[in-house]
Amino acid sequence: MYEYEDLAPLLYIKYFTLGLSEKIKVKHIVIDEAQDFSVLQLYVLKNIIKDSSFTILGDLNQGIHYYRGVRDWSEIRSIVFNNSANYLTLEQTYRTSIEIMDVANKVISHIKDSQVQIGKPVIRHGEKVKVKRLSCTKEVVDDILVKIEDLKKSNINTMAIIGKTMEECKEIHKLLKKKGIEFKLITGSEKEYSAKQVIVPSYLSKGLEFDAVFIPNANKNLYKNNELDIKLLYVALTRPLHRLYIYTIGEVCDMLKDIECVEGKEYVLYRYLWS
Repeated sequence: MYEYEDLAPLLYIKYFTLGLSEKIKVKHIVIDEAQDFSVLQLYVLKNIIKDSSFTILGDLNQGIHYYRGVRDWSEIRSIVFNNSANYLTLEQTYRTSIEIMDVANKVISHIKDSQVQIGKPVIRHGEKVKVKRLSCTKEVVDDILVKIEDLKKSNINTMAIIGKTMEECKEIHKLLKKKGIEFKLITGSEKEYSAKQVIVPSYLSKGLEFDAVFIPNANKNLYKNNELDIKLLYVALTRPLHRLYIYTIGEVCDMLKDIECVEGKEYVLYRYLWS
Protein backbone atom coordinates (compact mmCIF):
# COMPACT_ATOMS: atom_id res chain seq x y z
CA MET A 1 0.00 0.00 0.00
CA TYR A 2 1.23 3.48 -0.88
CA GLU A 3 0.07 6.73 0.64
CA TYR A 4 -0.99 9.61 -1.58
CA GLU A 5 2.07 11.58 -0.42
CA ASP A 6 4.37 8.75 -1.62
CA LEU A 7 3.46 9.02 -5.31
CA ALA A 8 5.42 12.18 -6.15
CA PRO A 9 8.72 11.05 -4.57
CA LEU A 10 8.39 7.59 -6.17
CA LEU A 11 7.85 9.17 -9.57
CA TYR A 12 10.75 11.54 -8.90
CA ILE A 13 13.09 8.59 -8.19
CA LYS A 14 11.95 6.69 -11.28
CA TYR A 15 12.24 9.69 -13.59
CA PHE A 16 15.75 10.67 -12.51
CA THR A 17 17.11 7.11 -12.39
CA LEU A 18 15.31 5.20 -15.16
CA GLY A 19 13.49 7.90 -17.10
CA LEU A 20 9.99 7.55 -18.56
CA SER A 21 9.24 5.20 -21.42
CA GLU A 22 6.82 7.57 -23.15
CA LYS A 23 6.57 11.30 -23.68
CA ILE A 24 3.46 12.98 -22.33
CA LYS A 25 2.19 15.25 -25.09
CA VAL A 26 0.40 18.10 -23.35
CA LYS A 27 0.61 21.74 -24.43
CA HIS A 28 -0.94 23.47 -21.45
CA ILE A 29 -1.83 22.37 -17.92
CA VAL A 30 -4.34 24.07 -15.64
CA ILE A 31 -4.14 23.19 -11.93
CA ASP A 32 -6.95 24.30 -9.65
CA GLU A 33 -6.91 24.17 -5.83
CA ALA A 34 -3.13 24.24 -6.15
CA GLN A 35 -2.66 25.09 -2.48
CA ASP A 36 -3.32 21.40 -1.78
CA PHE A 37 -0.40 20.25 -3.94
CA SER A 38 3.07 19.85 -2.46
CA VAL A 39 6.07 21.64 -3.93
CA LEU A 40 7.52 18.26 -4.91
CA GLN A 41 4.35 17.26 -6.77
CA LEU A 42 4.47 20.43 -8.87
CA TYR A 43 8.24 20.13 -9.36
CA VAL A 44 7.96 16.55 -10.65
CA LEU A 45 5.06 17.48 -12.94
CA LYS A 46 6.99 20.41 -14.38
CA ASN A 47 10.01 18.19 -15.08
CA ILE A 48 8.26 15.23 -16.69
CA ILE A 49 6.14 17.48 -18.94
CA LYS A 50 8.84 19.94 -19.97
CA ASP A 51 7.24 21.46 -23.05
CA SER A 52 4.00 22.51 -21.39
CA SER A 53 2.94 25.87 -20.07
CA PHE A 54 1.08 26.07 -16.76
CA THR A 55 -1.76 28.03 -15.19
CA ILE A 56 -1.81 27.42 -11.44
CA LEU A 57 -4.72 28.68 -9.34
CA GLY A 58 -5.03 28.51 -5.57
CA ASP A 59 -6.08 30.15 -2.33
CA LEU A 60 -3.90 29.64 0.75
CA ASN A 61 -6.86 30.59 2.95
CA GLN A 62 -8.48 27.34 1.81
CA GLY A 63 -5.39 25.20 2.30
CA ILE A 64 -7.01 22.55 4.50
CA HIS A 65 -4.23 20.12 3.54
CA TYR A 66 -1.61 22.67 4.57
CA TYR A 67 0.52 19.98 6.25
CA ARG A 68 1.39 18.65 2.78
CA GLY A 69 0.46 21.58 0.56
CA VAL A 70 1.76 25.00 -0.39
CA ARG A 71 2.30 27.52 2.40
CA ASP A 72 4.04 30.23 0.38
CA TRP A 73 3.71 30.83 -3.38
CA SER A 74 7.31 32.07 -3.51
CA GLU A 75 8.42 28.44 -3.08
CA ILE A 76 6.58 27.46 -6.26
CA ARG A 77 7.98 30.41 -8.18
CA SER A 78 11.59 29.79 -7.17
CA ILE A 79 11.83 25.98 -6.90
CA VAL A 80 9.41 24.84 -9.60
CA PHE A 81 9.70 27.66 -12.15
CA ASN A 82 13.14 29.08 -11.34
CA ASN A 83 11.60 32.55 -10.73
CA SER A 84 10.36 32.74 -14.33
CA ALA A 85 6.62 32.53 -13.64
CA ASN A 86 4.23 35.47 -13.72
CA TYR A 87 2.51 35.88 -10.34
CA LEU A 88 -0.82 37.66 -9.85
CA THR A 89 -2.76 38.24 -6.63
CA LEU A 90 -6.53 38.45 -7.07
CA GLU A 91 -8.20 40.10 -4.09
CA GLN A 92 -11.72 40.69 -5.37
CA THR A 93 -14.37 38.13 -4.44
CA TYR A 94 -17.53 37.88 -6.51
CA ARG A 95 -19.50 35.10 -4.82
CA THR A 96 -20.64 36.38 -1.46
CA SER A 97 -22.29 39.52 -0.16
CA ILE A 98 -20.37 42.09 1.88
CA GLU A 99 -21.99 40.86 5.09
CA ILE A 100 -20.97 37.25 4.53
CA MET A 101 -17.44 38.12 3.43
CA ASP A 102 -16.95 40.32 6.49
CA VAL A 103 -17.65 37.33 8.72
CA ALA A 104 -15.35 35.07 6.69
CA ASN A 105 -12.56 37.66 6.86
CA LYS A 106 -12.91 37.93 10.64
CA VAL A 107 -12.55 34.17 10.90
CA ILE A 108 -9.49 33.84 8.65
CA SER A 109 -7.84 36.78 10.43
CA HIS A 110 -7.40 34.53 13.46
CA ILE A 111 -4.49 32.97 11.58
CA LYS A 112 -1.55 35.27 12.22
CA ASP A 113 0.31 34.74 8.97
CA SER A 114 1.46 37.24 6.35
CA GLN A 115 0.26 34.84 3.64
CA VAL A 116 -3.38 35.20 4.74
CA GLN A 117 -5.26 37.22 2.12
CA ILE A 118 -8.31 39.26 3.12
CA GLY A 119 -10.94 39.11 0.40
CA LYS A 120 -12.55 42.27 -0.95
CA PRO A 121 -16.21 41.69 -1.81
CA VAL A 122 -18.01 43.45 -4.62
CA ILE A 123 -20.51 46.11 -3.59
CA ARG A 124 -23.45 43.76 -3.01
CA HIS A 125 -25.25 43.88 0.31
CA GLY A 126 -27.41 41.14 1.79
CA GLU A 127 -28.85 40.04 5.09
CA LYS A 128 -26.78 40.40 8.22
CA VAL A 129 -25.17 37.15 9.36
CA LYS A 130 -26.16 35.98 12.83
CA VAL A 131 -25.41 33.07 15.13
CA LYS A 132 -28.39 31.24 16.60
CA ARG A 133 -27.87 29.19 19.74
CA LEU A 134 -29.96 26.03 20.16
CA SER A 135 -29.78 23.09 22.55
CA CYS A 136 -29.51 20.07 20.21
CA THR A 137 -29.19 18.93 16.60
CA LYS A 138 -32.89 18.17 16.36
CA GLU A 139 -33.74 21.79 17.16
CA VAL A 140 -31.24 22.94 14.53
CA VAL A 141 -32.85 20.70 11.89
CA ASP A 142 -36.34 21.97 12.81
CA ASP A 143 -35.18 25.57 12.45
CA ILE A 144 -33.49 24.82 9.13
CA LEU A 145 -36.74 23.35 7.79
CA VAL A 146 -38.63 26.54 8.68
CA LYS A 147 -36.00 28.65 6.93
CA ILE A 148 -36.04 26.42 3.84
CA GLU A 149 -39.73 27.14 3.31
CA ASP A 150 -39.09 30.88 3.60
CA LEU A 151 -36.14 30.66 1.22
CA LYS A 152 -38.17 28.87 -1.43
CA LYS A 153 -40.70 31.71 -1.34
CA SER A 154 -37.80 34.07 -2.12
CA ASN A 155 -36.71 31.97 -5.12
CA ILE A 156 -33.65 30.65 -3.29
CA ASN A 157 -33.21 27.21 -4.83
CA THR A 158 -29.75 25.75 -4.19
CA MET A 159 -29.01 25.10 -0.52
CA ALA A 160 -26.34 23.29 1.45
CA ILE A 161 -25.97 22.18 5.04
CA ILE A 162 -22.22 22.20 5.62
CA GLY A 163 -21.08 20.29 8.68
CA LYS A 164 -17.53 19.89 9.85
CA THR A 165 -17.37 16.10 9.83
CA MET A 166 -19.01 13.29 7.88
CA GLU A 167 -20.45 11.93 11.15
CA GLU A 168 -22.22 15.24 11.80
CA CYS A 169 -23.56 15.30 8.22
CA LYS A 170 -24.84 11.73 8.47
CA GLU A 171 -26.70 12.52 11.69
CA ILE A 172 -28.42 15.52 10.10
CA HIS A 173 -29.19 13.54 6.96
CA LYS A 174 -30.85 10.85 9.08
CA LEU A 175 -32.99 13.41 10.94
CA LEU A 176 -34.09 15.04 7.68
CA LYS A 177 -34.93 11.69 6.15
CA LYS A 178 -37.21 10.88 9.10
CA LYS A 179 -39.12 14.07 8.33
CA GLY A 180 -39.41 13.13 4.66
CA ILE A 181 -37.02 15.86 3.49
CA GLU A 182 -34.58 14.80 0.80
CA PHE A 183 -31.09 16.29 0.96
CA LYS A 184 -28.32 14.60 -1.04
CA LEU A 185 -25.45 13.52 1.21
CA ILE A 186 -22.11 14.20 -0.47
CA THR A 187 -19.55 11.60 0.59
CA GLY A 188 -16.68 12.30 -1.82
CA SER A 189 -17.25 9.21 -3.96
CA GLU A 190 -19.53 11.04 -6.42
CA LYS A 191 -18.22 11.89 -9.88
CA GLU A 192 -20.95 14.51 -10.20
CA TYR A 193 -24.22 15.49 -8.60
CA SER A 194 -27.26 17.47 -9.69
CA ALA A 195 -29.19 17.85 -6.43
CA LYS A 196 -30.25 21.35 -5.44
CA GLN A 197 -30.24 20.54 -1.72
CA VAL A 198 -27.14 18.84 -0.31
CA ILE A 199 -25.43 17.98 2.95
CA VAL A 200 -21.66 18.08 2.71
CA PRO A 201 -18.71 18.16 5.14
CA SER A 202 -16.65 21.33 4.96
CA TYR A 203 -13.56 19.58 3.58
CA LEU A 204 -15.55 18.45 0.52
CA SER A 205 -17.27 21.78 -0.10
CA LYS A 206 -14.35 23.63 -1.70
CA GLY A 207 -15.16 24.86 -5.18
CA LEU A 208 -18.92 24.58 -4.61
CA GLU A 209 -21.38 27.43 -4.28
CA PHE A 210 -25.01 27.69 -3.22
CA ASP A 211 -27.68 30.34 -2.88
CA ALA A 212 -27.96 29.61 0.84
CA VAL A 213 -25.77 27.76 3.35
CA PHE A 214 -26.48 26.45 6.85
CA ILE A 215 -23.65 25.83 9.31
CA PRO A 216 -25.39 23.41 11.74
CA ASN A 217 -22.98 23.67 14.63
CA ALA A 218 -20.13 26.16 15.07
CA ASN A 219 -19.41 25.49 18.72
CA LYS A 220 -15.98 25.64 20.33
CA ASN A 221 -15.70 21.86 20.62
CA LEU A 222 -16.02 21.35 16.86
CA TYR A 223 -14.11 24.40 15.64
CA LYS A 224 -11.05 24.99 17.77
CA ASN A 225 -8.74 27.97 17.41
CA ASN A 226 -6.15 26.23 15.25
CA GLU A 227 -5.16 26.64 11.61
CA LEU A 228 -7.01 23.62 10.25
CA ASP A 229 -10.33 24.36 11.95
CA ILE A 230 -10.14 28.05 11.06
CA LYS A 231 -9.63 27.20 7.39
CA LEU A 232 -12.39 24.58 7.40
CA LEU A 233 -14.80 27.13 8.86
CA TYR A 234 -13.63 29.76 6.36
CA VAL A 235 -14.30 27.39 3.46
CA ALA A 236 -17.83 26.72 4.72
CA LEU A 237 -18.55 30.41 5.26
CA THR A 238 -17.52 31.37 1.71
CA ARG A 239 -19.81 28.91 -0.12
CA PRO A 240 -23.08 30.94 -0.11
CA LEU A 241 -24.01 33.58 -2.65
CA HIS A 242 -26.87 35.23 -0.75
CA ARG A 243 -27.81 33.74 2.64
CA LEU A 244 -25.75 32.31 5.50
CA TYR A 245 -27.21 30.84 8.68
CA ILE A 246 -24.96 29.81 11.56
CA TYR A 247 -26.03 27.72 14.55
CA THR A 248 -24.21 26.75 17.71
CA ILE A 249 -25.04 24.01 20.19
CA GLY A 250 -23.39 25.28 23.34
CA GLU A 251 -20.69 27.94 23.42
CA VAL A 252 -19.83 29.40 20.03
CA CYS A 253 -16.27 29.02 18.72
CA ASP A 254 -13.73 31.77 19.37
CA MET A 255 -13.67 32.91 15.74
CA LEU A 256 -17.38 33.83 15.81
CA LYS A 257 -17.71 35.30 19.28
CA ASP A 258 -18.13 38.86 18.06
CA ILE A 259 -20.92 37.96 15.61
CA GLU A 260 -24.37 39.06 16.74
CA CYS A 261 -26.51 36.34 18.32
CA VAL A 262 -30.24 36.01 17.78
CA GLU A 263 -31.17 34.12 20.92
CA GLY A 264 -29.78 33.81 24.44
CA LYS A 265 -29.23 36.76 26.77
CA GLU A 266 -26.14 35.07 28.16
CA TYR A 267 -24.57 35.28 24.72
CA VAL A 268 -25.20 38.98 24.54
CA LEU A 269 -23.47 39.27 27.90
CA TYR A 270 -20.53 37.17 26.68
CA ARG A 271 -20.22 39.41 23.67
CA TYR A 272 -19.67 42.48 25.86
CA LEU A 273 -17.29 40.62 28.15
CA TRP A 274 -15.19 39.41 25.23
CA SER A 275 -15.03 42.81 23.62
